[in-house]
Amino acid sequence: METMKDYNSDKEWSIEVIEEDFVEALRVAESLGLTVCCGEWGCLSTVGDELRMRYYRELGTLFKKHDIAWVVWDYKGSFGMIDFETQEIDWE
Repeated sequence: METMKDYNSDKEWSIEVIEEDFVEALRVAESLGLTVCCGEWGCLSTVGDELRMRYYRELGTLFKKHDIAWVVWDYKGSFGMIDFETQEIDWE
């Protein structure tokens, strides 16, 4: 299985490592009775299909687990799972 890596380092990412980044925000939100919203996230289409779909699946699972509102940011049509030229969706 291909690994996810931080583009600024050789740090390997996993759902557990990503979840750690949300701990403090979730703690503060809970103490204030607020909802966390991840306003922009996505994966460039230049990332391989297997890793890209894993990223979407794992972050979606994380957001659902913690009741985090979210929005996929589709910069110029290259982040999402839709090919904007063919309008086809990769459902894998």
